[in-house]
Amino acid sequence: MNHKRNLLVAGEAGFTRKIAFSLVLFVSTFILSSCGGDSTDPADGNWYQIESGYFGVARYSAVSFVIGDKVYSGLGIDKEGDRLTNFNVYDAANGNWKNIASFPGVPRSGAVAFSAGGFGYVGLGYNNDTETDYLKDFYKYDPTNDTWTKLSSEFLGDARQYAVAFVINDIAYVGTGVNDNYLQDFYKYEPSKDKWTAIRAFGGSKRYGATAFTLNGKGYVGFGNNNGVLQKNIYEYDPEQDTWTKKDQLTDESDVTARSQAGAFVINNKAYIFMGLSGSTQLGDIWEYEPTADVWNQKQKLSDDCGSARSFPLSFSYDNKGYIMTGASSTSSGSALDDMWQFTPDVVKVDCADE
Repeated sequence: MNHKRNLLVAGEAGFTRKIAFSLVLFVSTFILSSCGGDSTDPADGNWYQIESGYFGVARYSAVSFVIGDKVYSGLGIDKEGDRLTNFNVYDAANGNWKNIASFPGVPRSGAVAFSAGGFGYVGLGYNNDTETDYLKDFYKYDPTNDTWTKLSSEFLGDARQYAVAFVINDIAYVGTGVNDNYLQDFYKYEPSKDKWTAIRAFGGSKRYGATAFTLNGKGYVGFGNNNGVLQKNIYEYDPEQDTWTKKDQLTDESDVTARSQAGAFVINNKAYIFMGLSGSTQLGDIWEYEPTADVWNQKQKLSDDCGSARSFPLSFSYDNKGYIMTGASSTSSGSALDDMWQFTPDVVKVDCADE
């Protein structure tokens, strides 16, 4: 059986993370339970739980990146409220998880991560037990040697948490976030030169906890929180022109809920934006977005009868399916999750109680 080797990761954001992931999962190695409505409902997607779950302790505000057929994830906050440095890797070739070398910087949440040129990169974030609180250091991960190295080239912007990152042609773009101020500045990082360069500031308002992804050679950033006001807009970045263009359809009258700390992945040239925070409410919905037509379509949410609505999900996609894992099920302490779910678009929903 032939499997695609093309992997895209989101995170993040938010988490983030390289904002769309693609991963091969051999689902035959897992016990699956399905989630949705009855089989006569429209074919607007279905969720299945991967019962092996996420490898490692429950967490939220973590990061992920993908190299080849492997997904690397770590950092974040556990159920006790402690910030973490441990990392693990999922090997898509055999369906196994294992621990890898821990992140060498201070423990942190709200960091960003991306991969480019066969290496992973993790930086920024927050740790209130350190002298500086907000962080701006970046580290490079070498999967061949399982080693981390601190970048000699310093991030040009201020220290911050809850920024976003996306990658186009092995060049990373990092921006927005929050420290003592809400931010909208953006920078590109060229790994081959170990060089940061300031680019045009984000075209929308300042924000943190935004969502980002890459599609057809363009970067997209939207949603988030600006001075306590949740955002409901999305902007397209053209790296050739260094320009941001606002997409038109997310008006006040549209049904898409404003949110922060949501997830994203890309399947078949469509982006999927899902979950996140709306005030203190955890969201479980998922929306399909076609950037060329600038059209949004609601798909089947992650039902409360099956899985938890959440913010801060890690996400990735493979072989026309999307996956989420970890996150927070509430805004209170002890709400970190360690489950894992698979989403298949354009299929008829199945009632999880029937499985």
